[in-house]
Amino acid sequence: MDIYWIENKQRKGPITVPDIIARIQMGELTLDTPGWHKGCAQWMPLKELPALADFVAILEQPAPETQPQGPELPPFPHPQPEPPAAATEAAPEPFRIPPVPEALMASPKLALRLLARLTDYAIYTTLAMGIIYMLNLPYNQYLLFSSPFFWLPAILLEAYLLSKYGTTPGKKLLGIRLVFMIDPTQMPYRIALSRSFGVFILGMGCMLPIFCPIMMIIAACMCRNNERSLWDKRAFTQPIKQPSRPLIFLCIALLFICLHLCGVFLAPWLPDMIEQLSQQDPQLGEWLQHNLPRQ
Repeated sequence: MDIYWIENKQRKGPITVPDIIARIQMGELTLDTPGWHKGCAQWMPLKELPALADFVAILEQPAPETQPQGPELPPFPHPQPEPPAAATEAAPEPFRIPPVPEALMASPKLALRLLARLTDYAIYTTLAMGIIYMLNLPYNQYLLFSSPFFWLPAILLEAYLLSKYGTTPGKKLLGIRLVFMIDPTQMPYRIALSRSFGVFILGMGCMLPIFCPIMMIIAACMCRNNERSLWDKRAFTQPIKQPSRPLIFLCIALLFICLHLCGVFLAPWLPDMIEQLSQQDPQLGEWLQHNLPRQ
């Protein structure tokens, strides 16, 4: 089980239970250090964490007496310390750690998260290609959705929506919200941007035709085994499932609508795309010219 702790007002971790015990035994951490692991409703001292209950119970056992007890002696008189003078300055307010909401325990399924991301990308692709279509821009391979440059505005927009509202259109339809675990009430834009880039690179393979399916399979296996993705661990974020009912059929219908609209918006570019493909693969270009419907 992964355990996090607070040190110098900064979140540290995660590390395993044996590692946290080793740090306590070496004096690097104390039992009063605030900590948290999955299943806890809020931050609490390490000695109160359920995962460390056995270790704390061993520490609290009284040490066995090895020497026989002698006759009871009267207490040695010690001078009583004088009471300290009244403090002239108020003590600084201790650092308060926001509680981790109980909703963190309800994580959405991987299939819903993937459908939400595909819905977001489909909406962005349709809007971007619609703008290109209305502006009547000439064909440019860097403006196609197979180019990583095409997705840069999508990453910036997703980060803004996550930092502002904690969700995106696709996540909203499926009842998914993203929480910043250090401060559940607000997510900084830099954290959201870091996570968006992490998903785009590690989860979607920069949308490159060769790497995208490979990275999606690898990311799915990692999320299934470790429960949390690399980008969520790096950004200290956690997707949670809201009580609203997911609109799965609406997202699927939206995907088909966006796919059809993208085909309409790409129609003016088809001759240039076929010509470029013909230069790279003459047989493929000839097949496309004979089988694609003519305008």
